[in-house]
Amino acid sequence: MKHKPKPFVFARFPDVSRILSYDPGEKAGWALIVDGLVKEEGPINGTDVFAIWDLIKRTEPDVVVCEDQFVGQNSTAAKTIIIRRGHVETISKLRVIPFTVVPWNIWQTWAGVRRGDKPGYHRLAESILGRKLATEDVAAAVLIGMCYRASTV
Repeated sequence: MKHKPKPFVFARFPDVSRILSYDPGEKAGWALIVDGLVKEEGPINGTDVFAIWDLIKRTEPDVVVCEDQFVGQNSTAAKTIIIRRGHVETISKLRVIPFTVVPWNIWQTWAGVRRGDKPGYHRLAESILGRKLATEDVAAAVLIGMCYRASTV
């Protein structure tokens, strides 16, 4: 008999209207989703802790959602991404804002894109929003936030 893995369940905060979604990295992306609509999005320097602090302060989210990492072949890159996510999580907690993660395989399956197909999810996010997005990281943040929102309604 095959072992079936249990589905991953991330923390859900259903009574939120303002979701700040964040794709961590040196070249990070973010999206603000208000009442299910993407109101604002953009790139951010993921190494600039003060820029992250200002973003969270300015957008006043009810919850911060971040992509969870996976460890690929490059352990140095994985450590760097984990540190970047840690910045966002720490700032959220300092500002007393709930924080949760959405695993990469959950949001990419939800969006119907393959792992690592950055051009694919860039095109998908642009087609959903009907406008150009600055970077693939911004597109990822949009899809991460939309996946989280879909799980809470």
